[in-house]
Amino acid sequence: MTRTLKRKVIIRETDFAKVKHRAFMPIGVDVLYDRAEWRPLTREDIERDMIMRGLKGEQMPRGGSWLIPEDYLLYNQDSLYNTRYSRWNPGYDEDGYMTVQPRKNLPRVRLGWAVFEKDLEQIMLELYDRD
Repeated sequence: MTRTLKRKVIIRETDFAKVKHRAFMPIGVDVLYDRAEWRPLTREDIERDMIMRGLKGEQMPRGGSWLIPEDYLLYNQDSLYNTRYSRWNPGYDEDGYMTVQPRKNLPRVRLGWAVFEKDLEQIMLELYDRD
């Protein structure tokens, strides 16, 4: 039986490139993760997420709106790779992608969902073989 461990975080596109490289580095005889993918976060994704959360009865804290980038990031604070993203002038670009800009002299960078997956079958077998 194979179980898949998933870690899902909101991360900048540039940070994902660095983290992805480290995710596949060898640890002993295995690697940290088997798969990693990044999908940009769009206004449409947030609207879809807002509808699903509303159907589940979730309320936005402090009366904010999920469509406001700052509120969405604050509400998803536990999912942020870097908690400073919510303070880095979040917004949407002309194509509807959520972006952040750490400083005025730096370019805006897209945010997205990164999903890292690890199949646990091999690890579980190794643990059972040790006993």
